[in-house]
Amino acid sequence: MANLSQLRKLDVIPSNQLKISSNSIISCDGSGEPPYFYANSVFILSGLVLFGLTYSGWFVAKIGSLNQSKTDHILQLIGGFLPILAYFSNHREATRVQWTPPLREHFAYPFFILQQSFLLGYLGSNQMLQSYRGKSFISLTVFCVLLLICQISWQFSQFALLTQIISIICAFCLSLSSNTHLSPSSNRQKLVILSLLFKIKQIIWIHLIVFNLSFILQFGNRLLLQSGYLFILLSSLLSVYILQKLINTYDPMIIKKKEVSTRSSIMNITFIRFLCLPLLIVCLCTIGLSLLFSVFSKYAFNHNDDLNSNHNNNNDGGHIWDLLKHKLTIFFGITIYKTFHTMLYICAPEFDFINWATLKQPLETGLIYGSILVCFIVSFKLFKNLFSYHHHLSVTVNNHLFNNNNLSSCEYSFKILRDFISLLVIIQLAIFTIMAVLIMRLKLFWTPQMCLSLAILAQSTRWFEMFHALKSLGGRMFCSSSLNSPRDPEKMTRRLFWFHRVIYATILVLFIAFMAGRGLENLKSEWSIQGSFSAYESEILINWFRSLPQKREGSSLSWIISGPMSLLGNLRLTLPASAPYPSTQIVSLNESGFAFTNHPHYENTILRYRTVLAYGIYSRKPVHDVWHTYRHILKTDFVIVETHTCPSRGGCSKPELFDLLDTNLAGRPALCESLMNIQVLKAGRTPSTLEPYFTVVYVELYTGRVVLYVNKLT
Repeated sequence: MANLSQLRKLDVIPSNQLKISSNSIISCDGSGEPPYFYANSVFILSGLVLFGLTYSGWFVAKIGSLNQSKTDHILQLIGGFLPILAYFSNHREATRVQWTPPLREHFAYPFFILQQSFLLGYLGSNQMLQSYRGKSFISLTVFCVLLLICQISWQFSQFALLTQIISIICAFCLSLSSNTHLSPSSNRQKLVILSLLFKIKQIIWIHLIVFNLSFILQFGNRLLLQSGYLFILLSSLLSVYILQKLINTYDPMIIKKKEVSTRSSIMNITFIRFLCLPLLIVCLCTIGLSLLFSVFSKYAFNHNDDLNSNHNNNNDGGHIWDLLKHKLTIFFGITIYKTFHTMLYICAPEFDFINWATLKQPLETGLIYGSILVCFIVSFKLFKNLFSYHHHLSVTVNNHLFNNNNLSSCEYSFKILRDFISLLVIIQLAIFTIMAVLIMRLKLFWTPQMCLSLAILAQSTRWFEMFHALKSLGGRMFCSSSLNSPRDPEKMTRRLFWFHRVIYATILVLFIAFMAGRGLENLKSEWSIQGSFSAYESEILINWFRSLPQKREGSSLSWIISGPMSLLGNLRLTLPASAPYPSTQIVSLNESGFAFTNHPHYENTILRYRTVLAYGIYSRKPVHDVWHTYRHILKTDFVIVETHTCPSRGGCSKPELFDLLDTNLAGRPALCESLMNIQVLKAGRTPSTLEPYFTVVYVELYTGRVVLYVNKLT
């Protein structure tokens, strides 16, 4: 049970499931080989992204079509095709699965896309709850399963899902506030709003249920509690209940009858009631719950059973918030906030700010320009409605609503759902854009979301609304030729309709042709990359470790290794582990197992502390203190040193990282510098500064990799 409790530090469930599945294949080649089975499984999962984008794009286009004509059906197919075209045209920037299959994000992201597809389909349905209850249960069950798989597959999933909840609440408040000219005065219109709000409440409750299931399956992973995901869920649930109460008590007809000639009465009331108040509640409750939890966690989690209790502060997600602080201080030009752990991330290119090379392909294919156009189309009508004043409503709206109640209810339902789904996609894109700008690795969320946003271009009603709005602003911008024609309103309307449709179709066809042309060039460039993976030096190192004799009786059964996280992650998969630890390699009778002091998983306080200790050879501390750490705290036998990370690199070398921890030692020579001597790299001699504590036992001249044996001193 003690070993099982350690699983809260790792996301091993996907790997375990693949291991169980691979046992059913009886073969000695192809998928029968564990590496091939692993890679093929990841590639199959990545194919689910295409299905999710196709369905989501089709549905986003469908919900923007008021009349289900042949033209609308064609546009819906185009809506499903556009995200796939954009995804393949920008494949290099949309995923990293072709280069790094083992990453946990490749297990989780396909299910994130699938649950997003089910979410859009469920929230965008305009069927009433009574007739939709059976299908609703099935959809919610599938959504629950997808959400659970997404959460337990990757540590960062809860942060992505957090942004989804924020997007849902903001989209609902904005869509409701911007449609004040179609205020829910009738019971039928209120039923449409309350039905959508009820579905949102169901989604939040499912998130809460899945959160608890994930917390249990991950054996109490504290990172889930510290991500802010739970607090956003609780705050959003409270705001939904308040919105439900406000809508039930809201009567716009009373407001309109009391309206005077002042310009702000209607807009201010709806703006404050349906937009500002709910979002303010979410912000205040989230901050309050976060502060309460931070105080509670200091007293609730007192079971410190690993290493030095002074370093186990149960702040598993602290490095993520520190990373965000670092990014924001740079962005706003404040004094830069740095820690050892943040710089360990920042010095990797994928965690830096987004660069021009990343933006080049989406710009060349027109993906970014298309997304900007989509944002303009959606925002244009939104802000026009949100910040305009409807003086004519107080005179005409009563007759319109009461005489054509069924028609206005249908139009109201269509506009609310269309605006809600479109805003949900756009707001999610805006959040992912901020995330990608701050951390380039998160472009895996940003680029596919941009691809999905292009489906809004297939919403015909969006274009016609924009054309009419531009016409009203620019006089007769689109029908100047009608000035010399007879005053036939029906003929002018028909001619204007077809004129708009021709412009719309022309823009869409030209955009698809342009993206397809550039995208084909990008695909050919990717297909031209051929070759085989080779890491000859790493293979020699692995064989050297496997050639070690068994450890003597009376000592640990495993050779314990410290070193760089990325390298130890590879060694963990290729070297046999001694019982009871799981291993992908079989231990022969004349081999010892291996154990590792640290590995790439960084979302745990203890593991981060162990990494600092394991990197002690790069510090400027006295050699005796470092030796004591390896021998008596980590129980290490071998230390792998990569000398190329020792020289100064603008604050990114390992010794410079330790200067952030040991400020009083800055300026002293680092221990790893003594290993850069030519006598060490060519002759394998142990430098005098490391004797008698360490002995050089392995050297790779090409990579500058050195293995030290930690001597046992009496």
